[in-house]
Amino acid sequence: MILVEFVFHNINIKGFTVEGHALFSNYGEDIVCASISTLTIGTINSIIRICNKEVEIEKEDGLIKMYLPDTLETSVEAQTLLKSMLYNLQDIEEQYPENVSIKKSTFS
Repeated sequence: MILVEFVFHNINIKGFTVEGHALFSNYGEDIVCASISTLTIGTINSIIRICNKEVEIEKEDGLIKMYLPDTLETSVEAQTLLKSMLYNLQDIEEQYPENVSIKKSTFS
């Protein structure tokens, strides 16, 4: 299962962690994994390009974490991209609840 955690600071999304494997299908044929990877990487790349700032990323097999620097936390563009990612992932979770789980937590 892929576990997604969105971390909020006040009303803004501070960052997210995507961890695990969907196990919907064989490696290289897993549409759930491919969808989540595309949304995640696309969102990160869009934030970097649109906001013209680097973000903190940790990446390894089955794990990606991204946190906004304080200077981007209230950026309308970054928040719009992150909320779009959240909504799209929620749609995937609704269709594939055995393969994706999303939770929200508060930044401390």
